Amino acid sequence: MNRSHNGIGLALCLTLSLATSCGSSDADFEQSNGVFHQQQSLKHSPEAVMAGTCVPSGGLVDDGGFDQSLSCWVANVHMPGSALISTINDPDRPGNTILRVKNFVKQDFYKVQFYQEDRTIALEHCYCLSFRAKSSGLRAISAQVYQGGPPWASYGLWVTPRLLTSWKPEVHCFISSSSATDARVGFNFGDNVGTVWIDNIELDDIGAIDDLDACPP
Repeated sequence: MNRSHNGIGLALCLTLSLATSCGSSDADFEQSNGVFHQQQSLKHSPEAVMAGTCVPSGGLVDDGGFDQSLSCWVANVHMPGSALISTINDPDRPGNTILRVKNFVKQDFYKVQFYQEDRTIALEHCYCLSFRAKSSGLRAISAQVYQGGPPWASYGLWVTPRLLTSWKPEVHCFISSSSATDARVGFNFGDNVGTVWIDNIELDDIGAIDDLDACPP
């Protein structure tokens, strides 16, 4: 998104941690076809629950262009100091703000998370998650729409797009498997070392599948 920040909030770096106070261990999580299982509810440290007050945009994703820095997003880094999540000036587009995630340690994918929660979706609607992204090297991230609490079930989207070192648009459509008010729209970065930049995150409701010829691939 284009915006002049006048230097405010451009270098908001969060070293966020759930650490062992969450009571979670590596064995607590399993991932199979985008379904998450955890033996106990994920707890946030105070620093991890957003960076300010979010002004909702009225869409399924709020502030996907980071005009409000990280105020509308939750960033979780489980291992202290293993990753940094911040918004920065886009060097390719002056006045534009983008997300930067720097992961220093190869770890479980879910241990560096970035998401919005409590999104509302409808059963058997076609949704499309779109964003643009690049990375410091050829690598994959994961993007998903899933239940925001145990049993962390997928609501229809689990993808692992491979990023390039230049900006690339990503569009991933799916048919929702449930009606829900607790959906998370999220990204995971933990299983590859390096830097990822993301911008223009949107989730669009294309419509009820009964009213469509098809949901885009």
